[in-house]
Amino acid sequence: MLSISFAAVVDDRIVYAVVGDVSTIHLVRLEQIINNSLAKGMKVCFDMSAVMTLDGGAVHFFTEGRGRLATLVGPPPPLDEFRSGR
Repeated sequence: MLSISFAAVVDDRIVYAVVGDVSTIHLVRLEQIINNSLAKGMKVCFDMSAVMTLDGGAVHFFTEGRGRLATLVGPPPPLDEFRSGR
């Protein structure tokens, strides 16, 4: 199960809290959030400190797909390593 909720607006960034397990079926919603925010001239930040797991599709989305446009706070270690190139 996954919960995505608005958390705050900080300067030109909209922050969303993401809680639970991120899988491929959730990527359409995450992409909609990114697209809508960018269309309004805002950046997106996902606070992923409460994310438990990500499937392969979610990792790909955040490392090579549209999710790469979002800033991530507290991503699970494997995703953090992929995004930082470690």
